[in-house]
Amino acid sequence: MQQIGKREVAYVCKTVCDRCGFEELSDQPSSFEMTAISFVAGYGSKFGDGSSVAIDLCETCLRETLGPWLRIVERRDDRMESKLLQFDSLTHGGEFPLKK
Repeated sequence: MQQIGKREVAYVCKTVCDRCGFEELSDQPSSFEMTAISFVAGYGSKFGDGSSVAIDLCETCLRETLGPWLRIVERRDDRMESKLLQFDSLTHGGEFPLKK
């Protein structure tokens, strides 16, 4: 038999941009536009061996600070296009192929 208990769980309720101070509540759809960068510095790093490095940036600050170096590729769903090109009503009996 399973017995149910309650406990408090920590969660991120708000993210604050470390550059401009913009605050975004995590339950808002736009909260996905915040970017969190974090890593542990390696041996000989300019940040210090084993140091934790982190920053949270809003979309505007991310673009203003790193924009010239960001590789931005527009999303395109080629999977559907390739499936449409494979379709032949005579071969497939009028049905669209779901798998290759």
